[in-house]
Amino acid sequence: MGSVSVVVVGAGIAGLASADRLLTSISESRPDLTINVTVLEGSDRAGGRIRTHVFGDEIVELGATWLHGTVNNPLYDLLKHFRSTTVTGTSLSLPAGLSICPRVSRNALIKQKWIGFQTKGHSIAPFLVDEANALYNRLLDECNQMALNPFPPSCLDVGSYMKMGLEEYMRSKHSPKQLECKHLVESVFNYRMTGETVMSGCDSMDEVSLHWFGDYRELRGGDRRVDEGMNVLVDGLVARLPKNCIFFNSIVDKICWSKDTTSKKKPVTVYTRNGKSYEADHVIFTGSLGVLKHRGLDNSFSGLFDPSLPEEKQSAINRLGMDAVEKVFVRFERRFWPEQCRGYNFCWPIQDKSSKFYNDTDFSWMKKVVGLCSRYSNSPVMSGWITGKEAVKMTSESSHALNQKFDDLMEYFVHQSEIPEVVEVLHTDWCRNELFQGAYSYPAVGCSPKDFDTLAQPLPAPPSSTNNDVKTPQLQLLFAGEATHRNYYSTLHGAYLTGIREADRIFSLYEHSTDES
Repeated sequence: MGSVSVVVVGAGIAGLASADRLLTSISESRPDLTINVTVLEGSDRAGGRIRTHVFGDEIVELGATWLHGTVNNPLYDLLKHFRSTTVTGTSLSLPAGLSICPRVSRNALIKQKWIGFQTKGHSIAPFLVDEANALYNRLLDECNQMALNPFPPSCLDVGSYMKMGLEEYMRSKHSPKQLECKHLVESVFNYRMTGETVMSGCDSMDEVSLHWFGDYRELRGGDRRVDEGMNVLVDGLVARLPKNCIFFNSIVDKICWSKDTTSKKKPVTVYTRNGKSYEADHVIFTGSLGVLKHRGLDNSFSGLFDPSLPEEKQSAINRLGMDAVEKVFVRFERRFWPEQCRGYNFCWPIQDKSSKFYNDTDFSWMKKVVGLCSRYSNSPVMSGWITGKEAVKMTSESSHALNQKFDDLMEYFVHQSEIPEVVEVLHTDWCRNELFQGAYSYPAVGCSPKDFDTLAQPLPAPPSSTNNDVKTPQLQLLFAGEATHRNYYSTLHGAYLTGIREADRIFSLYEHSTDES
């Protein structure tokens, strides 16, 4: 009887998917082969960029919020399976039932009457919102079509293309009434642009490749939120793994792989910060693109791989984009917004020379906050998003300063006689966490979709007609995670599918082999 040892780096959704698949697929098809799976997780919890949290009396998502699509989404099917399965090990007191709620689409959101569009204390007329929405959607659709163009567009980034369309619109308005209204349309348009940075995961849409923006693929069925929390997925997958399979607080310091395996039994050794080492036939690395950018390159302070990753893989890591995307949850003394209003969209004035938000650097980062909305009808909690450099700035603020600044923000946009004080502000800090170094990936200017494919390629490269070194152990290093999926990057199902993909690579290697490892 032979045995195969696999180390999975990271207990996020990709790592859990790999471990779960390995322990079922190989053991079922090769009962004569023992598969040993070790999952090394740097933090004290499983889930990675899934993190459900209780804030006040509410269940909030500090990480992944939505299931993007229900048709052919393996995670949607998995959730339906877990609905009838006892899930153990949850840190939350959750209802036994599982409900999945729809998300309002990006195009429908702006039309909802229960969301107020505000600019400096005044609501924006619906017809102006509709005009801005129509302009924005038309231009965005044109950006999405660029991936079908065999010739690269003259404009390199999405932001510049969108702004050129806005400028053309602005030049077409000449009458006094049009001049008076066009700046409100521009404010709504800019609101949409800032919101797009949240969806794309970037600081500015100027950083997103125009040619490849539309290469992303959406699953049908709309977006869904899991009321009981995304941790239902994590807890369900963890419960299917053997006990003591996951080793927590095991930050990986070095992964040594080599073509020369004559001096040791296993081709790969993983060293952790707590002084332990693990030998393996295969290592599936599921760390984020942010980690690879900080530790996976030759010029990094502490290289993660020995020997270093090949030049083509390092180049792909450099070209792909990943930035800060943070969430903020604001709890007020009581709910003060009208019952029919679910929140406020902040359409910042084009310029307000009297405002500290424009003149004070301590406040200017708040212009990246595009709104606050409430999930529950009776809740005093509102939530919002912020990206890029401004997100990094927010994470450095003290609790007291954040409370005061969100008080000021609501006073600036919502002119009511009495707005209750902010009691507490909770924010995420994925950008400063060494295990993530950002939120999710995007096709940056200068990249190609092939870069996602290159990042996904295992090492050493499979034998070919020009490289017949079949004695070299195959699939020593494998790569999974959302940044390794060409069409589903930045999504949970993309990450999950890549974990399955890499487990299946290993499965294929041993499916018909009779040699012992």
